[in-house]
Amino acid sequence: MKKVLQSLKKISKHYYLFGTILLISSMSKAQCDSIFSFSTDSTGLTVSFTPQDQFAQVYSWDFGDGTSSNVTNPSYTYADTGAYTVCLTITTFIQGQQVQCSSCQNILISNGAIIDSTASLNSLINFESNIFPNPFKDNITIEIDKNIQGIEIEVLDINSKILHKRRYFSSKIQINTSNLEKGIYFVKIVTAKGLYSNHKIIKQ
Repeated sequence: MKKVLQSLKKISKHYYLFGTILLISSMSKAQCDSIFSFSTDSTGLTVSFTPQDQFAQVYSWDFGDGTSSNVTNPSYTYADTGAYTVCLTITTFIQGQQVQCSSCQNILISNGAIIDSTASLNSLINFESNIFPNPFKDNITIEIDKNIQGIEIEVLDINSKILHKRRYFSSKIQINTSNLEKGIYFVKIVTAKGLYSNHKIIKQ
């Protein structure tokens, strides 16, 4: 009987510790992460993209040439050489709340090789933005990467009519949306260097 109790004690302790580790892991994810990396094959025209967050609900890729994808880890073959702004927008849940965030990188495909555009264009930026809550009611909050200096924000309806347009110089912006009717809207965020991210938001 004594051995059985000791055994149960060890099992109980094990599960308690395991539960604690899970709790810490869950709480440690405090923000949306849309940063991604990329690599190329031997031709230099086919690029493989990998997001840091492999567990988001929705992935939306914009390859910068009018083509998009919803695959988690896409590979894409560019038809022509040139500079492209690749953006990833992910939708995920943080602390029970649905949020979206985006990041963009400039890449340059030249002579069959992909080149870090920092060296050639001096404009590589990990551009990350979050909008919450989504769905929303009377306000939305937009958080921008603190390295971004100056942005322009547009709120558009489903017919692309601009309902709000303003330049901001803060990394955290709150916009009053109490005058908007229930429905689907789009938020476009543009940096001073021309990088942009688009978010779809829903008013309840």
